[in-house]
Amino acid sequence: MMREILFRGKFGNEWKYGFLSIEPKGLVIKEPYKNESSNVWHIDADTVGQYTGLTDKNGTKIFEGDIIDFLYRSDDDDYGIVQYDVDETEFGFVYNLIYEGLGRHYPSKDIEVVGNIHDNPELMEERRGMENKLKVREVCGDYALDIPFADGSVNTIYFNSKRNAETVKHIIEVDGSKPNEANVCDMQEIKHGSWEYDSEGVGYANYLCSECGNFLTFYEDIDLYPYCPYCGAKMDKE
Repeated sequence: MMREILFRGKFGNEWKYGFLSIEPKGLVIKEPYKNESSNVWHIDADTVGQYTGLTDKNGTKIFEGDIIDFLYRSDDDDYGIVQYDVDETEFGFVYNLIYEGLGRHYPSKDIEVVGNIHDNPELMEERRGMENKLKVREVCGDYALDIPFADGSVNTIYFNSKRNAETVKHIIEVDGSKPNEANVCDMQEIKHGSWEYDSEGVGYANYLCSECGNFLTFYEDIDLYPYCPYCGAKMDKE
């Protein structure tokens, strides 16, 4: 069964649905033809999203940019944000820096659309508030994480990869507290752990963190993370 090709974009404050086309003056959404005529809207390019071909448990179509709730999401987890993954060539969603394939791990009955990133920024407000304070920037090929103190000063920690900087940034965001000098010093003393094989399926394998016991699913051609995104432990290679 072929997936329905459908896009959406905002024309003013209204969502328009149809075919996406590039015109000299920008992107437009063309309504499917009705009675040999079709409406055309010049839409905001930043709001364009493609239909995933899937619906949620309520029958709502799921688009790129949608914010979704999903089975087993805890109060400490972010909502999922739907996106297209170029490497996996599929639609999925990201939460807490973790990627999950739509339909592959979460069928429609386990997903509910609760909003989208354009109309419902309040659903990401807490995370955005911390992102406005924590900043990862590139410095001469390395990466720096700027961490604000409660007194208004900023501490900077340097990393040799963006993934490591983003992992530590994520740990602070999940904790939800504003760092002070004491816990930044503690954080710099990175604990060590290892990924322990747990189970596997077709094209993927599950590994447990030896420090916190949380598990992650890794797919073929994806290296094991050098840090645990849950507890921050640096994963030593055997």
